[in-house]
Amino acid sequence: DGIRAVTSLDPMPTLPPQICCPNSFAMAELTSVAGMTLENGVKSGAAHASLIPTVTIFDPSLTSGLPDWVRFGTALRCVE
Repeated sequence: DGIRAVTSLDPMPTLPPQICCPNSFAMAELTSVAGMTLENGVKSGAAHASLIPTVTIFDPSLTSGLPDWVRFGTALRCVE
């Protein structure tokens, strides 16, 4: 509920610069949408232009702990 309360503010409060360091490449990390799982297990999300990262750093070493199928999908997405 706190996320919904903040994203419904008009105008949205100024956020500090957002730095994104994803461990896989799905393109969602470059959008204005944030997904989360609530304490009760329900998936939820919020969307606002202020959530778009200012900088995104892709570091291949962050994929080292991921299962091979995720790393494969990440590699394919990078080629697209």
